[in-house]
Amino acid sequence: MNETLNILERFGENRVDAIRDALEENRINATGRLSDSVTYATTQKGFTFTLEISALSYIFSALQEGRGPTKKPGKGDLRIAIAKWVDVKPVRIPENLTKQQFINATTNRIHNEGTELYRDFGSRGKTTGELEGIFSDKELIKIQEELIQKSLTKVADSFTKFSVLE
Repeated sequence: MNETLNILERFGENRVDAIRDALEENRINATGRLSDSVTYATTQKGFTFTLEISALSYIFSALQEGRGPTKKPGKGDLRIAIAKWVDVKPVRIPENLTKQQFINATTNRIHNEGTELYRDFGSRGKTTGELEGIFSDKELIKIQEELIQKSLTKVADSFTKFSVLE
């Protein structure tokens, strides 16, 4: 595989891992669906190399601001997601509540107040900064420098081979 693609593959894998870690650390990875949606792909067309990182469309708001209070009636998707979360994760349900009461209480609180992340950040007009850290200028400069270094090495190798042929 081309060295440039190798560098982009490593960077893509590293960034996907960082996003998944951030989802887990911020307890946004309830059922794993959002985390599983984070993928990357690299392509090459001629001398153009592309790294594409993708995820479900709500990842930015979920990770940066949390889910805010419900603004209009829905179809019950949140309640279904909370029920799945309770089944998938080792959630400790208070002894004074049944599983269904816990699901209803959790759903109602999120509908009324938003998620904990929202209450801590989004409701104050702030963000967690998680994605900015994952795609910081420092990280982007680091990958650019590595790509430039590989290109310069190739050019130097080509000149060495050229001068040997004379």
